[in-house]
Amino acid sequence: MRLKIIRHEKKLCFSCDKIHDVLIVSREETVEVDGVKVTFPAIYEYCEEYDELTETEELMDENYKTMMRGKTNDTGRGNRNCA
Repeated sequence: MRLKIIRHEKKLCFSCDKIHDVLIVSREETVEVDGVKVTFPAIYEYCEEYDELTETEELMDENYKTMMRGKTNDTGRGNRNCA
């Protein structure tokens, strides 16, 4: 799993239930939407203590919007990329 660190936030971590610096990370994901593969940068919170990614409701909404932009913005065929 290749993660790109975007920033750190001191907050309650939903993975370990402790307050600490949670990493906000991005990783490339590919999903199939309406029969078309869409590749986009998904954003997650990452707990180093538990080595676990968490997707909050806010991040879930943001990731969905990014994924759908990748589907609708590309006019080519096959794998669609959204960066």
